[in-house]
Amino acid sequence: MKKICSWLDSNIRGGIQILNDGIWPCCGQSEPMFQEDNLDYDNITIDEIKKRRFKVYELMNKNEACVGCEQIVEKPEDEIDIGKIAYLSIGLFATCNLRCKYCYFTHEQLGAKISPKRKKLLPLVKRFADADMLKETVEMGVAGGEPTLLEDLPETLNFLAKRYKSPSFVLLSNSSIESKTKKLAQELKKVDTNIVKSLYTSIDAGTAETYKLIRGRDLFKSVCKNILNYAKEGVFKNINLKYILLFDHENTSDKDIFGFLNFVQKVYLTNNNTTCITLDYDMLSKKVFDDEMVAAAGKIYYVITKIFGMNLYYCGGGLTPCSKKGTENIKKLEEYAKNYPQMSKGLMENLHLVTYKVMAKVKKIKRLIRILRIING
Repeated sequence: MKKICSWLDSNIRGGIQILNDGIWPCCGQSEPMFQEDNLDYDNITIDEIKKRRFKVYELMNKNEACVGCEQIVEKPEDEIDIGKIAYLSIGLFATCNLRCKYCYFTHEQLGAKISPKRKKLLPLVKRFADADMLKETVEMGVAGGEPTLLEDLPETLNFLAKRYKSPSFVLLSNSSIESKTKKLAQELKKVDTNIVKSLYTSIDAGTAETYKLIRGRDLFKSVCKNILNYAKEGVFKNINLKYILLFDHENTSDKDIFGFLNFVQKVYLTNNNTTCITLDYDMLSKKVFDDEMVAAAGKIYYVITKIFGMNLYYCGGGLTPCSKKGTENIKKLEEYAKNYPQMSKGLMENLHLVTYKVMAKVKKIKRLIRILRIING
């Protein structure tokens, strides 16, 4: 039996993470395979990446890498394949227009000018494709910084759509730059329909004041407007709205939680494709997932899953089924949600819940009418 994880083993999934300053074999639990300031990707061969991925596997089995990682499993050696990649995560630069409190990039990195090379995504993706490193079901996640600053995103997607049978794409964007999102929405309409496109945006607030406090800029209304435009245009098969809970309780008040859910309701009613939610908390903090955070997360969970009937996911070490700590925290918030209908509530809280239930019925009626129109031609 040998130790392995889903990021290394193509028979489980297979993935790699490429960031502005390094290449990681996984989502960040291990040491980087390559890391240096202004890393020149042109000087790194795909063969060298293959060798270093296998080296991580060897060190893992000598207990010299990834020690204590809860995602490690044991399998027979002949069932392990450190080969093709199913998930290609790319963030070529840190440059961003926001200054989020929980961001692990420095303000200097976020404000750095992007080199012309880093604005081009397609050359790097082609290198992996030409080396036969990508599976037919490859999923490419693109982040940053702010990935709408990339210059060849539509061209890259068309390349994947024509080259592979069932590719998919996830855009991890703050959705705050109106000129960029409008242009991208129109460009994505022209991308080959063979590729499944998803949007992933952290909102983290339900009011403009809290958004500005967390993000450093007063762009809450712009973000909401841009996401609703994406929903209206129908360019993304999935729109995933994320809420990162902060331990100082800056975004756990009912005002923020229900403000966020009010916005989710608008997207839910506008989007004819799939809308879903992801819960997370600030991974840089060492504090405990306390009762106020449990209550905030529990209310979101209840409305999203029990009223809207939408999917809810978890992310981050403290809110993921992949860790013991995460499993415990998830159990707490889901137990809160289970008991939430019987808890005493204020007038405004009850009004919100009644409105959500009415709008959920409206959504079902709209969906039925749309289906009937399709059937009747």
